[in-house]
Amino acid sequence: MPFRYHFLLLVSAILISSSERVEAQAFNKIYEDVSQSLVIYLTEDEQFYYSIGYSENFGAPELGFALRTIDKKTGEVVRFLYHTIPDSWMFHGRCKKVVHLGTKMYFVYKVFDTIYIYEYDKATYKLSVLDTIVHNDNPVFTWDIQHINNKMLVTYEYLDQNDSIQAKIFEIDQFGNKKTFDIKTKEETIQLAGLIRELSPGKLVATGNWSNQDANNLKMRIVIMVMDTSYNVISEWWTPIQDNAFTVADVIILNEDEILAMLQLRNYDYIFESGAFPHFVYRINLKDRKVLWKKNFTLPESRYTTSLGALTKGNQEDTYFMCSSTYAKDIKKLDSIVTVGRVVKFWSNGNVIWQRDYMFTKEGIQLENNFNNMIATMDGHYLIGGETVHNGASKAWLVKINENGHILGDTTSSVQWEKEDWKNYITIYPNPVSDVLYINQEDISEVEYSLSDMTGKEVANYAGTVAFQSTVWDISHLVEGQYLLTIHRRGKIIGSTKIIKAGSR
Repeated sequence: MPFRYHFLLLVSAILISSSERVEAQAFNKIYEDVSQSLVIYLTEDEQFYYSIGYSENFGAPELGFALRTIDKKTGEVVRFLYHTIPDSWMFHGRCKKVVHLGTKMYFVYKVFDTIYIYEYDKATYKLSVLDTIVHNDNPVFTWDIQHINNKMLVTYEYLDQNDSIQAKIFEIDQFGNKKTFDIKTKEETIQLAGLIRELSPGKLVATGNWSNQDANNLKMRIVIMVMDTSYNVISEWWTPIQDNAFTVADVIILNEDEILAMLQLRNYDYIFESGAFPHFVYRINLKDRKVLWKKNFTLPESRYTTSLGALTKGNQEDTYFMCSSTYAKDIKKLDSIVTVGRVVKFWSNGNVIWQRDYMFTKEGIQLENNFNNMIATMDGHYLIGGETVHNGASKAWLVKINENGHILGDTTSSVQWEKEDWKNYITIYPNPVSDVLYINQEDISEVEYSLSDMTGKEVANYAGTVAFQSTVWDISHLVEGQYLLTIHRRGKIIGSTKIIKAGSR
């Protein structure tokens, strides 16, 4: 009996260890299977993650999209589909949503005067066009796709022959019946369409935009409307004119009366000395028509212009996430600009739990990094999609993080610290390493990392100038062998370790 007991313990330990090793594998992928790419749409089912974004075909001038089916454990692409429409440029508009119905998923792209509603069958791997919205020779712009009350809804607008913008809702039911509705409010004419969500049974919430069209004194407002299922406006709330609200990036329904809305506001960029559109998060009570709070989670001193980003409900109760892009915190002038992906975790009252910046660096060059979309995953983590840009080439980037914002992976650090406390502020992994080192800095800044070969010659370095940042340090260009990693802060060595560089995967 004791032997059997210890044997079962040993088997359990092996199984747990094996599970932890799978879970511990770092999930950070830069996809280089097409010449230019980024992630816009991000979704999952029980088996796979799916990412969809622009891709430029090799040797061809047109822009299409790549649909990747991704292994949930490793991040490896198990299926790849490239699609383009000849001689046309495709655009996602502001839409980042994917609708799942059985084995099929749906998303939209626009091509000048046509919006395509794509259907992808995950069982047969077949991509087809469910329907199109066509306005001949009139540019269109798509905003959202949702499945509500057994109907597919697409919000969009087009520029008519009189240069007047018409905001619309396109509806197609399960039998293929189609209708189009104007988006109207009680106060103003909507000039841009927006997002649409189910607020509660029988009620929808939709967004729109109005501007005064005066280029010398541009004023913009956002309207958030409560509608019935026939798209009649029941009530509406407008942003104050002084907010200069430009568009809505995302909406989360909190309850029948309240929402979180991620808005872009027109602000002043003190570095570029021009206008920019940073993201603000609002908590809005639609019943009382008032803002409970609003927060700018990007950088106050310099406001990066980014059109994409997302709100995500957290896996923990009453927690929410926002992803966006911003300037790195230490940016003070034009010749040192670095953009980073920003993730903020916050309570529903707007109080920040943590915020962290993410960047990819290669051969001493800090790249441009953008986050476009983020989802809470079924395994209790979070998947972020965006791109890194180096020398004009954009590569799709997927990063998976945990509740604390650390890139998922084995955070066991082998560093020998000069003071025991340093290990609470910096983690570096893995070791051995094949392609990239992961560096998590907590509340610590002005840190420099140097890799030297066994002769003492420095072969790579990275400066972690700001706190609360996760860095993906690409050292795949180094040859296999042993290296010494030395960590300095303000001119003093605070830690070191021997790094084994294995062959690149």
